Amino acid sequence: MRDKSERTPPMVTADEARAQVRPDLCALVEHFCASGHPKMRAYRRVGDRIGRSAAWIQRVLGRDDDATVGLHDAINIQSAYERLCVKVEAAADAAAARNTRVREMRHAADEGAPAPRPGEDR
Repeated sequence: MRDKSERTPPMVTADEARAQVRPDLCALVEHFCASGHPKMRAYRRVGDRIGRSAAWIQRVLGRDDDATVGLHDAINIQSAYERLCVKVEAAADAAAARNTRVREMRHAADEGAPAPRPGEDR
């Protein structure tokens, strides 16, 4: 029979919990900053999405030892990050489709054929 230390899963420290959520939290904040929001507004926008304050976001990203990350926080951060990924992937797909249409129109123009109209299949 195994002793108790072999059966008990390792505990996650507060530092490890912050380290696990920090990359996704940074990505969320950076998304809003890249959209033209000042950093404090980005903290507020992310905080609104995950149910935390801008100050809490700042403490976690600043590696403040007093910032605690609960399970619900981690789940909310992961969920917000996944929603952002879906949104970014959809935007990338739409841009690729637009680029394809433009290439087809340019190719048709180079050949002298009438260009396909938007929404028209060949």
